[in-house]
Amino acid sequence: MSVQAVRRWLEGTAIPSQDKLVVLAAWLKVSPEWLRFGDGQKVAASPAKTVRESREDYDAGTLVALIELLSEEHRRAVQQVIVALLDNEGKAIKSSARRR
Repeated sequence: MSVQAVRRWLEGTAIPSQDKLVVLAAWLKVSPEWLRFGDGQKVAASPAKTVRESREDYDAGTLVALIELLSEEHRRAVQQVIVALLDNEGKAIKSSARRR
């Protein structure tokens, strides 16, 4: 992270990318959702947790952040798994969600 990038984040003229936001949240011991949106709990569930440990807990915002860290190929694979699970549960989804 460059000094200029951090300055822009602090001034509010730029927003960190999702992967940097997750790392910053872990470093600051706050939740990624609170850091990005100001919503939810400010303090992460367990301040002593590392980013890797927090991957085991379910949290929609963290899940999205972690998926965004994946390569495009792996994001597509995650999407296919989710679609298959929804199909298995008999939950209908829009056909456009299958193609993304």
